[in-house]
Amino acid sequence: MQEEALHNALAPYDLKYLKGIVCPIITTIADLEKLHLILSTIEIEWGLPVNHFKLILEFGAKAQIPNLIPNNSPATGRILAIKWNPQSLQDLLGAQEQLENTKWLPPYEILRNKCLLMAKSLQIIAIDACPLEKTDIGYQKYIQSSRQLGFDAISLQTYSCKSIN
Repeated sequence: MQEEALHNALAPYDLKYLKGIVCPIITTIADLEKLHLILSTIEIEWGLPVNHFKLILEFGAKAQIPNLIPNNSPATGRILAIKWNPQSLQDLLGAQEQLENTKWLPPYEILRNKCLLMAKSLQIIAIDACPLEKTDIGYQKYIQSSRQLGFDAISLQTYSCKSIN
């Protein structure tokens, strides 16, 4: 992760009003620690409170499955939630399908479970992704199942939102 790239990405925003970042580029603890240091420096420069910027970590776009983040890392105070993105994972894999008989295929299920376990170990929000695009009944069933597993929220994919309207 390049510090200059992050500064350039944040440049158009008035940082006093920016409170968080959805971050799909973090795959290692070292990446998270580096981002924490960069954001801490920006907070000091702008006179913002420590850990003002919160992070929603999003997994799926990188080949490496994220490792569990230790609770004693100073960067964990920034993490608000962890989510996974099946579309990003599908693009990365070059896969044709995400599901088989309405069940996630193994690579998707692995990443989904890893994100749930990581979020729960950090006692933060775990965000699932809804794969269904058929009927409201399908959504309700999936959301209920997701909640029973321990997810706190659902991220609807763009293709899913089309069928809600």
